[in-house]
Amino acid sequence: MYARAICDPFHPSLRQVCLPVFPSPPSHKNTSFMRFAVTLGTAGYGFASFSPCIANDLGCGYASGALYTAGNAAPLTANNTLATGITRLTNFNLPYSGSQLLTNFSVNGQGVAGRIVSFGVKITYTGTTLNESGVFYAWVAPTHENALAVAPGVSQTASQSDAEICAITRKPCSMRIFPVSPTECSYPFSSPLSAATNPVLYTNPYSSNDIYQNSGFFDATSVGGTSTYIGAPPAIIHMTGVAGSTFLLEVVQHTEYVGVLAASNTTVSDADQRGFEMVTAAAERIPAIIQATRVTPISAMHSALREIATALKPVAIGALTKAAAAMLL
Repeated sequence: MYARAICDPFHPSLRQVCLPVFPSPPSHKNTSFMRFAVTLGTAGYGFASFSPCIANDLGCGYASGALYTAGNAAPLTANNTLATGITRLTNFNLPYSGSQLLTNFSVNGQGVAGRIVSFGVKITYTGTTLNESGVFYAWVAPTHENALAVAPGVSQTASQSDAEICAITRKPCSMRIFPVSPTECSYPFSSPLSAATNPVLYTNPYSSNDIYQNSGFFDATSVGGTSTYIGAPPAIIHMTGVAGSTFLLEVVQHTEYVGVLAASNTTVSDADQRGFEMVTAAAERIPAIIQATRVTPISAMHSALREIATALKPVAIGALTKAAAAMLL
């Protein structure tokens, strides 16, 4: 299920998917979604950046519209100031608010905490057939560094070896975001003080504690008297074509929550550390396999898992041989 949540996150069987890694207490498992339109601006360029968020009233990225004039991704013109034609994205389907995640503490600990299992994006051209042209450039930073700092434009994104580049047709282009560090696999329990000091860890777990967007600007709102920032985006999609062309962008997010507020909705969770490690390693290879063979993400996952199993087989056999020899001493 975890492998499918990465390579096919829109599949309907994933409503109860969890991160199969320690700690694995019973959790409230939620599948949320967003659907919105993106329009190429006056320069024939558009983008959407993503900062996966676990709160239903805080920002999780930006998308451009028809009035956008720039030729690269620059959602802010100053701190807390959106550029013309930019929309702030919010995942309203999530069950808990920023206030509940950041300020609902008690003597026994945090009211609710969450972690993201996977985050999937699918973009489809919806404009006229006459204007069906251009290219998608989709990139997820492999260690979740700031995509707006590393790849703010088409040329920088195209130079990334793991970028997914698709011709714009009626066939959708997709990308996947999943945990790549122990911190992103954990529930961020702590004291109210540390939450107030760096709340991005509690709301945008894939943002590597980075609060900056383009040009070092930040975007913040107040939650319980605390300035709460939109985390830096680890993922971005650029698109080029005819000005005014439209696209449907669909997002699905699988999230787990634990804590007092989530207790009435929890179900059992599973743990398989070895399987988790193999699936994560295979997932890192998916973009390269797709670029080389143009297969589906599911086929790419199967190929990557076979490669990893083959590579590990001699190691596993060697370890078993040594263990057996030790038992005979």
